[in-house]
Amino acid sequence: MKKNRTLANSITFIALMAAFNFIFALLMVYLPAFSLVLYVFLPFVTTITVLHVDKKYLSIYYISSILLTFIININGLDFIIFTLIPSLITGSVFGICLEKKVNSVTAILLSSFCQFVFSLLTIPLINAIYMNNQSIINVFRTFLGENREYLTYKLFLPTVFAVSLAQNIISFLIISSEINKFKVTINNSDELSIAYSYIACGLFLLTIISIFVFNDLMYLLLSLTLVLSLLLLFTNQLKYKKALISIGTITIILMVILLVIMIDANLTLYAPLLLLMPCLIIIIFSLFLSMKKRNIMLK
Repeated sequence: MKKNRTLANSITFIALMAAFNFIFALLMVYLPAFSLVLYVFLPFVTTITVLHVDKKYLSIYYISSILLTFIININGLDFIIFTLIPSLITGSVFGICLEKKVNSVTAILLSSFCQFVFSLLTIPLINAIYMNNQSIINVFRTFLGENREYLTYKLFLPTVFAVSLAQNIISFLIISSEINKFKVTINNSDELSIAYSYIACGLFLLTIISIFVFNDLMYLLLSLTLVLSLLLLFTNQLKYKKALISIGTITIILMVILLVIMIDANLTLYAPLLLLMPCLIIIIFSLFLSMKKRNIMLK
């Protein structure tokens, strides 16, 4: 996509895109039933802006979008904090990744991580504005129930990350389905699969270590390992489907047996760790395919 390099062209395009954000904000204020649809579509506007406008003018787009949104919702910052800024972050990361031909899996992971960090950084602000001397952690603890308070810190971070990841995956699917109209191609190659395999392997080991060292991070590390393993599974070419189905069936049987043993031993808190078994199989399989492909290329 050809960028608008001149100030006049950039300002015109920015005004148009900021107007879209303004319209979406109006719709979400007066038609909240469409909030979820608009929430996952908003990053598309920012992605197009990043691809179309020179980066030195992007700050104008960010500031104008926030100010216009603040004008229509002056009594509340909900839309800006929970929707607009996350969409600006997601759209910007996707736009830069598409421009640099970054692998689609990498783009989703980077965007999800950025939004996850932003969500954590805004917790003190949310507590100060909305919680009336309470904490969002306490609200989450209440949501879990009295008998599950011990899971608060174990599940809070994975939940925040899961929300960020789900939103980014849906947004990227929308962007990838429409971006071809703007003559932009998406890099869906598996060139980094071996690197992701090593990262997944490292997360696998950290998850095991966290059981004995700091188990409040156990579920977060487990969710990261599971997500990366599933992404590896879908990005690799599965030429050995019959073997995988057989191994997967055996793994499920072993998981059920171990789950029964853990329930009898009153170790249900660690039952989700059984998900590490299929993760390990996927990691080994991905490493095998990557190394095989690498050896073929060397020959």
